[in-house]
Amino acid sequence: MDIIGWMAEQKIQEAMNEGGFDELPGKGKPLVLKDLSHVPEELRPAYLMMQNAGLLPEELHVGREVVRLEQLLAACTPEDEQKIGDTRRQLNERKLRLQMMMEERGWAVVPAFAQYESQIVNKVSRVTESQRED
Repeated sequence: MDIIGWMAEQKIQEAMNEGGFDELPGKGKPLVLKDLSHVPEELRPAYLMMQNAGLLPEELHVGREVVRLEQLLAACTPEDEQKIGDTRRQLNERKLRLQMMMEERGWAVVPAFAQYESQIVNKVSRVTESQRED
């Protein structure tokens, strides 16, 4: 343990001995941990500080929503036709919104990726339709 870590540990122990943590809200309750698996480990402290200060760009939130909707869509079964349609609409709306936000910031949207993505979606749709027919 380095000197700064040792000093921090000593201060924490002093505060605990003096009852400095006894009246904290949520004492005795489980912590609500955030899923930070999408953030590289070395960037997590900075990410949390920016999030707590309300400084994260909206693109990040929309991008996370796109990933969540894609996962939800992948988990749907062919019997969930209504849910699939609703989720696809929401996903398309979020993707369009994200693309517009990126263009507003001057970030390049790679057309080749969009074309590749549409080819994958078309293929998955054909496979799904053929499974329904079986």
